[in-house]
Amino acid sequence: MRRAVFRPERRNRNIGPAKQGHGQDNRLVVPDGRHDVRWSDSRLTAAISVDRVINGRTLRFLVEPPRRDSAHACTLDDIAQLLLLLPPSDHEGISVIVLRQPTRKQEILRGAWGRLVWSFGDLGTAIVLDTVSPGTKLALPRSSGPADMAEMDRLREAGFPVVETRRAYELTMTLDAVRALQLFHTLLHEMGHFADHEARRRAGDGPSR
Repeated sequence: MRRAVFRPERRNRNIGPAKQGHGQDNRLVVPDGRHDVRWSDSRLTAAISVDRVINGRTLRFLVEPPRRDSAHACTLDDIAQLLLLLPPSDHEGISVIVLRQPTRKQEILRGAWGRLVWSFGDLGTAIVLDTVSPGTKLALPRSSGPADMAEMDRLREAGFPVVETRRAYELTMTLDAVRALQLFHTLLHEMGHFADHEARRRAGDGPSR
């Protein structure tokens, strides 16, 4: 019986690739929040706590120092002045405002201008605004759908410089533009979510989704 000749090109294709777990421990992913530490001040690094009295109640600010290439577009005074213009009932259930420095991985995979956190540890409901890196470019393909184009129009109205190229709309982050966006869009938008939730809760319909 003739012995088969070893042919390296016919080796087991499952050795080494992802089917056997190769590279699975170094994927560029943000840890799943269901298995990670819940949102709380323990997830912040060297955060400074400042209390401000707004409309007769104390609101806590937690400010995380930004990296050298990042900055907080909104100041505590900016946010406090905006809240003074609103009815106290719109934000009386919000306990803390967090100015946060996300990690580089979070910026790449889960970037956001801000978010509403229903339970920020023992502090209660929080609104989180992330830092930005001035000069960062955002590219929106020209083939984007209506929702993305509407978002680009909001960014343009906030002051983001927009340059049209053959394949995309290129937007540049500036502190003034991000400040306008976070103050008059992100912050008010997240407060709207909270106000809607509270209205539904008082009406007995349960939380909104």
